[in-house]
Amino acid sequence: MAPAPSAKTERLMNLVMTLLWTRRPLTRHDLRRTVEQYQLTTSDEAFERMFERDKDELRALGVPLETVEADPLFDDELGYRIRPDEYELPEISFEPDELVVLGLAARTWSHGTLGGAAAQALRKLQASQPGTDGTPAGPIEPRLGAAEPGFPTALRAIQTRQELRFEYRGAGSAETSPRRVQPWGLTSVHGHWYLTGFDVDREAERVFRLSRVVGDVRTHGRPGAYDIPADARPADVARAAAPAESETTAQVTVRTGAGARLRSQAQVLEDGEEWTRLEVRLPDDSLVSELAMLLDSVRDIAPAGVAQAVREHLTTVAERHTDAGIPDLSQTAQSALDALRNTSGKRGHGSIEPATERLSRLLAMVPWLVHRQGIDVAEAARGLSVTEDQLRADLELLFMCGYGSMPDQLIEVDSESGRIFIENADTIARPLRLGWDEAVTLVVGLRALEAVPGLHDDDAVGRALGKLETAVGDLLSAADRVTARIDDEGVDAGLLATLRAALADRRRVHLVYDAAERDERTERDVDLMRVVSAEGRWYAEGWCHRAQDSRFFRLDRIRSVEVLDVDGTPPAEATPRDLSAGTYQPADDATVVTLVLEPAARWVTEYYPVAEHAQITATDGTHLEAVRMIVSHLDWLVRLAVRLGGRLVVLEPAHVREQLIDRVQSALADAPTDVGRDLTSP
Repeated sequence: MAPAPSAKTERLMNLVMTLLWTRRPLTRHDLRRTVEQYQLTTSDEAFERMFERDKDELRALGVPLETVEADPLFDDELGYRIRPDEYELPEISFEPDELVVLGLAARTWSHGTLGGAAAQALRKLQASQPGTDGTPAGPIEPRLGAAEPGFPTALRAIQTRQELRFEYRGAGSAETSPRRVQPWGLTSVHGHWYLTGFDVDREAERVFRLSRVVGDVRTHGRPGAYDIPADARPADVARAAAPAESETTAQVTVRTGAGARLRSQAQVLEDGEEWTRLEVRLPDDSLVSELAMLLDSVRDIAPAGVAQAVREHLTTVAERHTDAGIPDLSQTAQSALDALRNTSGKRGHGSIEPATERLSRLLAMVPWLVHRQGIDVAEAARGLSVTEDQLRADLELLFMCGYGSMPDQLIEVDSESGRIFIENADTIARPLRLGWDEAVTLVVGLRALEAVPGLHDDDAVGRALGKLETAVGDLLSAADRVTARIDDEGVDAGLLATLRAALADRRRVHLVYDAAERDERTERDVDLMRVVSAEGRWYAEGWCHRAQDSRFFRLDRIRSVEVLDVDGTPPAEATPRDLSAGTYQPADDATVVTLVLEPAARWVTEYYPVAEHAQITATDGTHLEAVRMIVSHLDWLVRLAVRLGGRLVVLEPAHVREQLIDRVQSALADAPTDVGRDLTSP
């Protein structure tokens, strides 16, 4: 006998095919007699329980299983059926350029929790158009992602209008609090997803960042328990600008080649060979930390109040890193992180694909294969995004499925020659209509693409979106409550178009680029491989001739680009980076550092990639976050610690902490006594 998950998948498939095949509603008695697995139940009660579960699970997958009167003359017996016209995805024909942008829309989710739904949606749309599976998307790769574990549950709750319950830790807080929320919408802002809804306990509209949810997100209560207000604007609320901050203007002298980050926001007053005089206007808090990060590469800060604030900021950093309690704090942090690693490192015995997930995949797979008779097994596995072993197991299962037990009622599968032929599968030869998650991923993905200038053929996106919105029908309302933008960082349309043209023409580009890891302005010649959006930002990836290696360049840090009349084909050893774990990949000689963060600096664990983090309590009762981070450039870590003014403390390795202390103390010792002098004054 097949293992339980396979047996259940087979039973559900047989039930679907039987209810699609019948021309009249079938009673429970009919189904128990027709579906072989129901015949094996040991009692009427066991059959009833099994059938009730099967009905609920099929409906949850989007299968339109109807309950109707079995006989119009007798209203006391119920019958069941699946109407093909309600089950089948409407016939849609896409042009080649439309399929390109649909592929782009699907790939925007490829590294998130809805990546599978997006890929399956695309497969359904391509099912009846063989020859379109490999339609190239080009070297432009926008990504939305949705890596937060609670995203699918939140999305489903918006669709069903069910209350959500979860524990939430607010920004800058070490404590969590229980929340009961009626969700209204999801919005992507700078690569992070925010849930907007009505907070039941606080009786007010609230916004929650999903990455700050602790533990599971759970639905509670019945579907349709509340109405979303007609005037609700979740996206506007989530994107609402923070209150305006007061700003201060300062004049500073910066060492030539240093302070690329500051220079990008400053006006040059006097440009010398070794030092440059700048004027900069920034929010008060940012101004002090930005100047402090320059350490001994800044001098002559004016006005005097700003200069004094910078000295006090640096003094706090030095004091926190020379505190007598550092050894005890380090031991506490290391113990908490080691315990976390030991717990998370315990592996189970593997996972088995749930029967309903496999059924959903098979209902999309069969139409795809039916329209590609004779396809090679290896090619089919690639097109379906499964292994060859999994595909062969699926084909063996299909061989046992049908709308009865007679040979002419079962699906015929032949793959012994290495090529796949499927016959007698007419009842499921058309794909199931798009599910709510599949519809949302493609519609939201296309709308996000539409908002990015210079990325694609705008006409193709508009045409594909129009056809898709017609096809998804009532599910469009679910997509309307999810808003995502790929250009949150204000991508320069001209820069994007220039890079796109250089990629198409295979031309090398010359970049003037602000390197964040060393805070310096550099010039590079680059053979481009692709332009990709990830984690809310745009990047160009290519072979850097200066580094003689593949590199990522953030588009908002490119100060100028020149397309050279030189072949820009990357060398054979240049391969695109796997972004499934994020854009950052540490160097081979990277350093593992241990840090502690105060609650106000906890955002570091959300903004930068960390290996591990755990909550600890200091001896004075303060709640802190212990963090392990893999750092390729220690200069970057020093600047981050200085920027945070003591709210981040480097614990280990000791030599890294000592290096930071030396840099800070050197900057304090070299600071001139005439701080605050305005060099532009007479």
